[in-house]
Amino acid sequence: MSHFSLIPLTELEAVNDLLAAIGESSVSSIETVTTVDVTQAKRTLSQINREVQQKGWHFNTEWDVTLSLDSDNRLPLGTNVLSAYSPTNLATMRGRSGTMYLYDLNDNTFTWTKAITDLVVIKLLDFQDLPQTARRYITTKAARVFQEEIIGQTTAETVNRQEEVEAYADMLDDESERSGFNVGWGSIDMINTVRRHRKLW
Repeated sequence: MSHFSLIPLTELEAVNDLLAAIGESSVSSIETVTTVDVTQAKRTLSQINREVQQKGWHFNTEWDVTLSLDSDNRLPLGTNVLSAYSPTNLATMRGRSGTMYLYDLNDNTFTWTKAITDLVVIKLLDFQDLPQTARRYITTKAARVFQEEIIGQTTAETVNRQEEVEAYADMLDDESERSGFNVGWGSIDMINTVRRHRKLW
């Protein structure tokens, strides 16, 4: 019996999907081609990728992350961190001289007296590091946005939106199966509302 594997969508294939949405020919590389359409397609894909991931999903959320104090008693965050939340500390992300830190909202300061060990972090992953359902949804949404910006055809926009809805439904199915949430803890939003967090997997 023969078997075949489903290879996840590559960034090149995603860009070519965006180009196809405006009737342009596919390209063999996105590293060397510098046409305006390819450049704009890459930028649109990157923007939608960031927009989708900032909501926080099972694949880009890390629990119980430890932040250690630097030499200035501050808690620096990585350049790929989109959101950071501590269930036991009133804190937020804030930049200083272009570097993001965890900011103490209780005392309105960047300095801390100890490390944080229970941080919940949402990270921005590269396109190629995402699960297939996320890649498909991001590509479909980016293609719709790209087509609207370049051409703006109403008939094509309707078809694109239907494909986007279907891709989003697949992504939600994947999220519900792997996130570990249940009836009592239905989402990260609910956890944040009650100011608690519980690791369920």
